[in-house]
Amino acid sequence: MKFLKYSLLLFILFSSTNLLYAQKDGVQIISPKEFNRIAETNPRAVVIDVRTRKEFKKGHIIYALLAEKSENLYHIIDTTGTDMLYLLYCKDGHRSVDAAKMLFKKYQITSYSLQGGLDYWKELDMKVVK
Repeated sequence: MKFLKYSLLLFILFSSTNLLYAQKDGVQIISPKEFNRIAETNPRAVVIDVRTRKEFKKGHIIYALLAEKSENLYHIIDTTGTDMLYLLYCKDGHRSVDAAKMLFKKYQITSYSLQGGLDYWKELDMKVVK
């Protein structure tokens, strides 16, 4: 019972920390299943791969746009508009968080980053295209 109370307390603390982080930096980290659900069902969703072109060619999430450099990322936002839902990913989740922070700083929009990146996506046997 004591373990359950501590686990619940840690869960609440972790959840509220993530919420504050997302509000401050404009990035919300979401699970691969949630990422996929949004990408497949929301017509405003734009999937952006922030890895290198070489990484992208080895495999990427379906319909992903490549934004290898910040200029490419900004061009995508300028072209599609700030009212879209931006789903960002990279290899392990770090570059996409940085990219989302850049978007927040420049456009004041919140973006979603794939938890664990494409590595975790593949680990869950989720679809990748070439």
